[in-house]
Amino acid sequence: MYITTYFILILALVTMLVQCPGGGGGGGGGGGGGGGGGRGGGRREPCRSRACEVVESIFSIIIAVCFFCALLNCIVGCCCQLRAGRPSRANADFIHQSSSENHNLERDPFETGVWSFRYYQYGKWHGFYRLPLTFDRYLGKVTGQGKDDVGDFTVDGIFSSDNLRLALTQSYVAGTGDPKENLGHTSIIQTTWNSKNNQFEGR
Repeated sequence: MYITTYFILILALVTMLVQCPGGGGGGGGGGGGGGGGGRGGGRREPCRSRACEVVESIFSIIIAVCFFCALLNCIVGCCCQLRAGRPSRANADFIHQSSSENHNLERDPFETGVWSFRYYQYGKWHGFYRLPLTFDRYLGKVTGQGKDDVGDFTVDGIFSSDNLRLALTQSYVAGTGDPKENLGHTSIIQTTWNSKNNQFEGR
């Protein structure tokens, strides 16, 4: 917004500076009918002075700088959006990290079936959504697929029955759901079992 405002102001200023006076135009013809002088008076020639060349060079540099700043701002914004909420640890490191919370071990939460989930974004909760998950206790892996307000997705991940931690990689299918939000991107979800709320919680 600020870049656009500055650009408009600079454009108006440079436009006024570039409009230097031109050569007046060809006067009337000397003999004959005497009518040849009518078309010349209001014509302007392009400004070719050294001052105009300097102003045009400055104007070109300003346009290039504004374009570069706008492009850089767009790239940084996209990167921040894609990295927002991304965990700092790898999934394998996360699930093997012990938790200080006392877990309720009377019930193993890693059960194959239809789960429900929600997520927090843009200042509000989204969901709940249904998510069928299949747990392989021998390999310690989990797979599934579902759909939310962003689009269709698949999930695969790993879990730890000792630490009661679940880490998922959520991959959205491009061309489904909301075209503004679904970039065909991948999200990392790392959660820990909360025995008080009887649910997995994390980000």
